[in-house]
Amino acid sequence: MLQGLKFAERGAAVGINIQRSPEQIRLARKLETDSFTTGLIVHPTSHALVLNGDPGHLQVFNHTTDRHLASIEIVSFNRVGGIAASDFQKPHVDIVQYSSDGTWMATVDSRGSDSAYGPSATVETYLKFWRLDTHDQKYKLITRVDSPHVRGVCALAFQPVPRRKQGRGDGLLCVSTGRDGAFRVWELESREAVGSTEIHYIWICRNTVRFRGLQPRSAAFSADGSTLAVAFGGYVTLWDSSTCTAPVCALVASAATPNLSGVAFIGGSNFLAAWSRNRLDVWNMLTGSVWWTLAMPLQSVFVHPKTSLLAVAAYQIPDSTIASIMVLEPTSPVPLVTLRHTGGVESVVLVPAESSSKSSLSHPNSESGLVRPDPLQNNSLVVLTPTGLLN
Repeated sequence: MLQGLKFAERGAAVGINIQRSPEQIRLARKLETDSFTTGLIVHPTSHALVLNGDPGHLQVFNHTTDRHLASIEIVSFNRVGGIAASDFQKPHVDIVQYSSDGTWMATVDSRGSDSAYGPSATVETYLKFWRLDTHDQKYKLITRVDSPHVRGVCALAFQPVPRRKQGRGDGLLCVSTGRDGAFRVWELESREAVGSTEIHYIWICRNTVRFRGLQPRSAAFSADGSTLAVAFGGYVTLWDSSTCTAPVCALVASAATPNLSGVAFIGGSNFLAAWSRNRLDVWNMLTGSVWWTLAMPLQSVFVHPKTSLLAVAAYQIPDSTIASIMVLEPTSPVPLVTLRHTGGVESVVLVPAESSSKSSLSHPNSESGLVRPDPLQNNSLVVLTPTGLLN
């Protein structure tokens, strides 16, 4: 087991250290039926961890101090007690993403209908855009989209650098992929109120795009925001983000990867990562070819948005309880760091360290013979388990 484990407990008071024993906290976690569908999200400016909290809420957690910083209410709903509570469909936050400067937050929440009032398979889904109020440092709801995709949303991605457009605001984009076989491009517009200098913001749907009747799963923007990558089936399709009318090209790694689950541009490099449940491919975008491949059962993949690093949690043997957590560079499949973790892995992330006061370790590069700096000197590796344990 990884050392220094901490716990993310739903419903803890803001700013209070958890003093309970691990056994008590594990029991509290088992009583919750909601899963961590958001995974671990690193807030781009505070570097706090954002993940599922109480039903309809997100919790903000500082893993270095083991403190809950805040609880963000995404869905308001009436609490029901007594026998009826077991039949009440509680809302759940499925996805959360932030813009690169933390000004905007996009969330997807859902709730199944009560079988007494409608078909049990019916699910209400809402896409919400929130803007950070700099006065009280809270996110305020700006736009809500009802049923943005039929049968739900798979993923969200913000454009890192907005396109500047004359007379139409900053043109920031956000992409959603849906189970209806389409991805939608949402664009931010700012307008002055009539008779006032106050600026009003609104998000509108600019494009609805389909590709060969395939299911889009994941989407990501390049560092400069000019290129959009969307995973359709086994294809990584590349689009000009300013138009999204037709794909610039489609990359196919292997017939052994029929359904990609994730795609991301690796920060500070010319590489792109695309992965499925059993395979990770790293593409060199300068040559348009696969640079290397990692074939093993994957549980979680995190691509650093700023530096050329990615973290992978994988099982050497299918259905094993021992996971290998690797930190890699895009230029080589040889891990810089490998850790063994016993138990389940829900999500893994690299969090920028608060300071660079960690010991400066180094690792030999077996390919070049050079010594490489420790990738964890300026980053903390955080692992979330299905029971709520954080390392």
